[in-house]
Amino acid sequence: MSAHKTPGHGNRPIRAALIDVSGTIHVGRDAIPGAISACRRLRSERGVDLRVLYLTNTSRMSSAELLMTLRDAGFDDDALPGLESVMTSVGATRRYLLDNELRPFCLVGDDLLTSDLRDVVETTSTSTMDPNCVLVGLAPEKLDYANVNTAYRLLLKWKEEDDAVAAAAASASGGERRPIPIVPPSPRLIAVHRSTRHRDDDGHLSLGPGAYVSLLEGAVGSGLSARVIGKPSRDFYMAALSCLGEDLDPSEVVMVGDDIVGDVIGALDAGLGRAILVRTGKYVTGDELGRGGVVPTLTVDSIVEAVDYICSNSGLK
Repeated sequence: MSAHKTPGHGNRPIRAALIDVSGTIHVGRDAIPGAISACRRLRSERGVDLRVLYLTNTSRMSSAELLMTLRDAGFDDDALPGLESVMTSVGATRRYLLDNELRPFCLVGDDLLTSDLRDVVETTSTSTMDPNCVLVGLAPEKLDYANVNTAYRLLLKWKEEDDAVAAAAASASGGERRPIPIVPPSPRLIAVHRSTRHRDDDGHLSLGPGAYVSLLEGAVGSGLSARVIGKPSRDFYMAALSCLGEDLDPSEVVMVGDDIVGDVIGALDAGLGRAILVRTGKYVTGDELGRGGVVPTLTVDSIVEAVDYICSNSGLK
């Protein structure tokens, strides 16, 4: 176990834990060794009121399929009560699309279109005739050349339209050209999350949706910036803190995960007191060194050691 100090934690007891799912408590259909017992420990051996919420960027399967996968892996009600204890980036994406009346050209899996996102895309599909944004998730079956190129052409068309509007506004103001905003009022490119890699069912690392998001941003150019919904978005973490309870101070919350950017840097940037990196899932050697001077509070072998730390710093035994 190797520790890394990050400024601003203080010594306040841990009152709540946010725990990543894929790569942290399971990989594919298998539980991380010791993860089931560790999750049970957080729920059953409570010496204090420790609140636990699981976070996932998973966009490859529906919420129902995710719960079934976890149940098949051995996570019973004593380890993980149900979907009410899991906050998903897909759920947050659904709310964002509905709130902003967006009609996405969808590069996400068909199972999401018939479940979690059904009310958003009831009249749309990958080939929708009237989209006003592009939505990207982890969908290997959709991220082929034809679909990605269609997304590119849509984004390019909207950029040209936005440029024309800006030029017309400049002309109407007497020739004074106003700067084109980097992010349009209604974002055109929306990412369920932008992780660049994930640990696949075969045990090897595979490309994540973030690679395709970056490709589209770079191809369209001129300041196109995706609206990221899931981790490491600060809004996603703020929503998670709200779910835990308004009486909590962010410094009393710890994040545990396998993603140095999404789980560690995202959590610390959002003001959480601690972030623990586990050497499972998408972790690769060197992640513990952090990015841009931000390092994990602690780097441990697995969720088992992370729970040991949480218990030792929260009053749990």
